[in-house]
Amino acid sequence: MRQWRTDIENAPRGREVRIVKIVNGAKKGRRHIEREFVWLASKCGIVTKSYWVWPIRRGRFGTCSSVPRWCMFATHERPIAWRPFIEGEFPEVELEDGTVVYPNGREPEFPDHLLEAA
Repeated sequence: MRQWRTDIENAPRGREVRIVKIVNGAKKGRRHIEREFVWLASKCGIVTKSYWVWPIRRGRFGTCSSVPRWCMFATHERPIAWRPFIEGEFPEVELEDGTVVYPNGREPEFPDHLLEAA
């Protein structure tokens, strides 16, 4: 079982990729963000699948740049722990009072036919 990590600065944040196409002999480029999902735990014990929200650059329509943050968290809110996201894995968090919290606030439900096959 993977352990929760508290070094939020080292959590994977995806990467920015520049995509270049040649259209009618001219190079056209655009920015593309490859997201990397992680499980994040909040200070109130909620576990959620999240990714890093990169700042928006000012575009031709005058869009404002946003403050970088974690998806599902407010701008200045910080998660307390993270762990890598693995498809099909539902990590739980045990709080100081012994309460176990699951992602999105509820215990995962598995179809009966999957439980019988195990």
